[in-house]
Amino acid sequence: PSLPPDLKSVRKDDRDSGKARPVPLSLTLSFCTANIASMYNGSWGHAGKTEYLRQQFLSMRLLFLGIQESRTPETFSAAENVLRIGSGHAHGGLYGVELWANLNVPYGRLGHRELYFKRADFQVLHRDPRALLVRVDTDFVHFALLVGYAPQSGLSVDVRSDWWESLQTIASLKAPDEQLFVLIDANADPGSRDDIVVHQDGFKTIANTHLFRNFLSVHGLTLPATCSIHDGTTTTWRSPNGMHEHCI
Repeated sequence: PSLPPDLKSVRKDDRDSGKARPVPLSLTLSFCTANIASMYNGSWGHAGKTEYLRQQFLSMRLLFLGIQESRTPETFSAAENVLRIGSGHAHGGLYGVELWANLNVPYGRLGHRELYFKRADFQVLHRDPRALLVRVDTDFVHFALLVGYAPQSGLSVDVRSDWWESLQTIASLKAPDEQLFVLIDANADPGSRDDIVVHQDGFKTIANTHLFRNFLSVHGLTLPATCSIHDGTTTTWRSPNGMHEHCI
């Protein structure tokens, strides 16, 4: 019988050339949080406010926006490729929090390939009129986003303490290996510097501060606005008479 053809010898370099080589992955995540005092188009709201906010969000090319006091019904919708997840307001139309995700902006690059979030990447783990926890899960990133609206310091200490304890439980619904980002109107100043959570002096301590700080410490969180890398004012609320400023 005829012998089989001679096999061509293969060098080691030739065998290895078909293997995948490491490709650099770069991530760029951006977050914004805002108490907007209602998007409801009624006695509290203003017509066109949702569209106005969306155009601001798009023009700034932010990835995520956490909204407090939306006072809107529960929603899971998209417009102009902006995903909008709303927890729904409470009885009487109060509260309500939302998470917006910009699907037009890449969250990273894998070599020359741009990576974008899709609607299927988001899973709601909890929602109520004051808190919304959403898991973000792709092939490259896994984290959780918590949007919250804390009770103001004029309420009883029992009401405030119970809410912060419930937020601890909600935040714990994420997987242990998922990073947590919190977009919150905490109704609490950061308090004194400890170089772990707060990184600069000059921040006030008010009635809700210890509740806020305990939550941040339990979940290993820090406040970027208190770091030296922060640029600009840290004032987020000013009293009507202009006499008092707070970072809440």
